[in-house]
Amino acid sequence: MLKTKPAVIIASIVAAWMFFLSDYLLDMRGMFDERFYQVFENMSYPVAIYAAVSALAFPFLAMGLAHVLRAASLRLLVPVMVYFLLTVPIVIHTSFIYYYYVVTELGMSGEGKQLLDRFDAFKNVFGAAYFAGVALLSLALLVTVAMGKSVFPRYFALVNPIVGIVALNLLKAISPALGETLHPLFVPATFLAFLMTLYGLYLLRHRQDTAAAWGSK
Repeated sequence: MLKTKPAVIIASIVAAWMFFLSDYLLDMRGMFDERFYQVFENMSYPVAIYAAVSALAFPFLAMGLAHVLRAASLRLLVPVMVYFLLTVPIVIHTSFIYYYYVVTELGMSGEGKQLLDRFDAFKNVFGAAYFAGVALLSLALLVTVAMGKSVFPRYFALVNPIVGIVALNLLKAISPALGETLHPLFVPATFLAFLMTLYGLYLLRHRQDTAAAWGSK
């Protein structure tokens, strides 16, 4: 019987918000756009280092997410998502220091542009893998939680990257001004941070109940 470990949950919540801050600073919405590299032009060195070092957050996030998935009756997804979090986002985040060096030292024309163009396919492949992984996680949690097949309340399904992105886009269509203000939040990391916080705190609050539920399955 797996018991919720408070230290693991707390560390994963902190890691999720570290991840969010990194993606917010880098504006990951435009990852597949050529303008993505422009983010590094005016970026300070400490921010670039933080973006790369934030890769250290993913092992902690993976441990906490494993607890969440187990509680959501998604045991088969645990090894998949742990492997995903320990590979794809770590590779992406550690590559940020390379982009920063090329853009600030060589510029976005001439030799600098040639290097960025060569690395573009790498960035896009891992970027697509990242969004696919987040989509898989989001859809699996949305379905199982909404159908009442987990220890979490059904309404927790609303705290989900898919639901959040759809809701923010609807808000942008209804109120362009407000949508533009909230535009920097249109990244999966925003909703993953809220998801990990809500689900993690629930596991901490109901540790005995969730442990009993896991043990009975």
